[in-house]
Amino acid sequence: MGLGLVEETVRWHRRGMEEPWLRDSFMAGLSAEAIHRLERHATLLTDTDEIDWTAADAPVVIVLAGTVKVYLLRWDGHLAIDRIAGIGDVVNGEHLFTDHPVPMRLDRTYAAAMAVPRRKFRDLLDQDREIQEALWRAFAHWHQEAAVRHSHSGRRVERRLWAFLVGLARRHGTSTPQGIRLIVGLTQADLAAAIGASHQSVEAALRRLRRAGKLTTNYGWCVLHEVPSEDELDQAG
Repeated sequence: MGLGLVEETVRWHRRGMEEPWLRDSFMAGLSAEAIHRLERHATLLTDTDEIDWTAADAPVVIVLAGTVKVYLLRWDGHLAIDRIAGIGDVVNGEHLFTDHPVPMRLDRTYAAAMAVPRRKFRDLLDQDREIQEALWRAFAHWHQEAAVRHSHSGRRVERRLWAFLVGLARRHGTSTPQGIRLIVGLTQADLAAAIGASHQSVEAALRRLRRAGKLTTNYGWCVLHEVPSEDELDQAG
C-alpha cells in the first residue's frame, strides 16, 4: 500500500486542520518516512467482524479517518464502550505488550482504518525508535485522558455525562457556528456504560442538558453549544 493511499484516504477528513491527524495521536508523531515504513505492511481494513481480537496474531489497527468505537468485554459477558479512537490513533497497540489480548469489538461505521500484521508491527517497534517513541507518547495521552474521565466518577450522572461529552468534543468535534458538532454514533446504552450509569439516568440527564441549552442531539450526532475547560468543569462539579 503506497503512501498516496493514506493521503487520499485522509484528504477529505482534514476538517480544516493543518495536519490530517489528531495532534496527540500516534500518527501525528511520525515523519512521512516512518508512515511509509508502516504502510508497506498495511492493508485497508474492510470488515472488523471477521477478526478474532483475542488471537495472538490479531492485527494492529490505525484509524485513518473518522472515529472507531472500542468495546471491551466486561466481567458479566456484556460489551461496554471503552474509548473512542480518532484520526491517527492506534486502536489496540497496547496489546502488543501483553501476552493476552483483551477481548474487544470495534465499530468503525464512521471510519476508515488500516491494519498492520501484529508481528510486523512488533518488528518495526524493535527496529524503529521513532515509531516506538510515538507509540509511547500516544499511550501517555490516552492514559491521561482516561484519568481525567475517571476523576469525574463521583459526580451526579448529569455532571459525569457532560464531562464525558466535553472530553469527546475537545478531541473529535468539529467547530460550527452553533457549537462543537460531535459525530461518533454513541447510543444512550453506550453512554450509560461509559460513565457507569443506568440507561434511564442517562436519558434524564440528556433531557436536562437539552433544556439547559447546552446540547442538541440527533441520531448519531450532537452539538455542544458550550465546551468548558477542565477547570470550569471542576468548579461546576
